[in-house]
Amino acid sequence: MPNFSLRDKVDEAEGGFAGEVDESAHLQDDNKGRRFLHAIVTAGCIYFLLRFASQQFLFHDLFTSWGTHHASEEQFLPDKCLQESDWSLPRVQLPVDPMAPRLSAVDTFESFATLNIPIDSADRHLTTLVFISQHWPGTFRVITSPYQANDSITFNVSAKYQAPEFLSTNFVDVCAPSSRRYAKGFMIFSRAPQAVANLKHLGKFDTTLILPEPTKSNSEPLLFSELQSYAAHTDHFIADVGSKVRFKSVFLKSRKSIEVESLSADRIEISSLGGPIRGTFNTTTGLALTTANSPILVNVNINNTGTFQSQTPYFTATTSNSPIKATISLFSRIAHPSFSVSGRSTNSPVELTFKDAPLGSRLRATIDTTNSPGVINAHPTYEGTFTLRTTVMEPELNEDLNVVDPSGQGRQRKFQYTLINTGSISGKVYWGDDPTPPPPGLPRPYPQPGAEMILISTSNSPAVLNL
Repeated sequence: MPNFSLRDKVDEAEGGFAGEVDESAHLQDDNKGRRFLHAIVTAGCIYFLLRFASQQFLFHDLFTSWGTHHASEEQFLPDKCLQESDWSLPRVQLPVDPMAPRLSAVDTFESFATLNIPIDSADRHLTTLVFISQHWPGTFRVITSPYQANDSITFNVSAKYQAPEFLSTNFVDVCAPSSRRYAKGFMIFSRAPQAVANLKHLGKFDTTLILPEPTKSNSEPLLFSELQSYAAHTDHFIADVGSKVRFKSVFLKSRKSIEVESLSADRIEISSLGGPIRGTFNTTTGLALTTANSPILVNVNINNTGTFQSQTPYFTATTSNSPIKATISLFSRIAHPSFSVSGRSTNSPVELTFKDAPLGSRLRATIDTTNSPGVINAHPTYEGTFTLRTTVMEPELNEDLNVVDPSGQGRQRKFQYTLINTGSISGKVYWGDDPTPPPPGLPRPYPQPGAEMILISTSNSPAVLNL
């Protein structure tokens, strides 16, 4: 049996574009018209080819970045799996809804399975939970329940399909991965039955992972090692679990929507190609959200615990042709904590709002977009350099004159401008005296190199910094 790999493949392609030009009555007008229409058609072809290439590149990057090779189905399955799941009998024939979309006609039958998996509570912090779905469309939900035994987890699975003979097919396996890294882990693996020659006959595969909650005597969130999901055609929903369970790391990959009520982990990486990402995230190490042609609308809480002094906690949001809007709160109990935040899109606005930030924190915040506004609403504690760049329009630096010194010392906020050009403003903001004065006799070198920086870059739209 080849080594088990959790991180691999999916392929897909898209279509093209064609155009046609009618002849004109007059030769001169005809030539001009043809040249014009040929230019339009050529531009359209180039646009769609570039869009196709970029989507394929993004898809390849999203779905292979955590693996180094493509794997066969057998490589997904380790040696030891619990098969022949106890599907409900008899199968349930679903009523046909005449108002439902035509595609729902394939969901003629539905079968159920409940998979209860024991977990040693002493080893819970070493437990990795993995969900893999190759072809089935459907949903993957993660919830907690006070009725879930503290030493177990439960997978509830529902399969909807058309052909009744599918009932005798094994839809799902629960496996103990062979990798030492996941020695304490469990994987639920759903795949299309081999009898399905055409995937359009598949219905939906809905999976719910139920986790235990802390007891009343222990209000600390229950710690798990990892949560992973690799399900291209699956919508993800994570309930309000952030205060009840915590993961060391979370990796989610899909082409569909990812909705999170609350999720807590040291490190979180979420990738979707074409699906929106929404929710509330709590992290101590880093949060990376990546999608394409869909929005990212999130609340982010970053706590720099100082555990890894050489690493700066980060938040990155990347999409294309869709907006990014993030409300960010920064926390720390250490002196001069550092944070890194960035948002990148194209042809859509990006707005980062800093709701909380500790005194003396060092923030690097960047926005990069095109043809749309880039806006940063900074917290009053921010002190450092700023650079605003755009084309055609003028950048905007807006100061709230009613803001008081966040330290309570009654200091005045001051600005130093180093560059004011068409489409560009650079400078520095600080409270009270200049925190980085030059040695006596030397000119003031602005901006000072350092960890505090705000950079907003866009084109044909405002670059806005609100202080």
